[in-house]
Amino acid sequence: MRRLTEHDLDPAEWAPYVRQMLDYNAETGAFIWKGLVGRRAWLNGKVAGTLAKDGYRKITLRNKQLCAHRLVFLWLYGEWPKGYIDHTNHKRDDNRRSKLRDTTQTENICNQSKPRPNALGFMGVQKNYDKYQAKLWHERKFYHLGMFDTAEEAARAYDEAVRRIRSPHAKTSADYGAYDKGENR
Repeated sequence: MRRLTEHDLDPAEWAPYVRQMLDYNAETGAFIWKGLVGRRAWLNGKVAGTLAKDGYRKITLRNKQLCAHRLVFLWLYGEWPKGYIDHTNHKRDDNRRSKLRDTTQTENICNQSKPRPNALGFMGVQKNYDKYQAKLWHERKFYHLGMFDTAEEAARAYDEAVRRIRSPHAKTSADYGAYDKGENR
């Protein structure tokens, strides 16, 4: 039996229900219970949902556990997001609309948290004899960006290419302060 996903839930039915049960505060990103009656009425006025082990806030409605960051789009626009939701500040429980964007999987991966640094401290750079090679993999395609005299020159070539080829939002060595200390902290 296939597991139900949010795409099986009709937004025309769910959007009014979510707005009836929850208020959304765009400044804080919090959903607040408002439409509860009976035994759960004491929750009205309290922050909805719980933080899951993966760091995302989950809210249970009609016995379905839904991610709060996806409910933001349903609450605001009346439809489920088309792709992945990217937390631009990397805080999984920060559901302010200004910190969320609907992206493709590729764009979301480009904005992932700091990768593990290599020995040189720069992303996309490796030493090749007495030169430094800059290279990039994107959507199963390899890009040789050139050979450079210094690791920093190669890293700057990588940074420029990754923003041009992947996404303007893609993270680079510069975003992690690698040029400041010569390492990808």
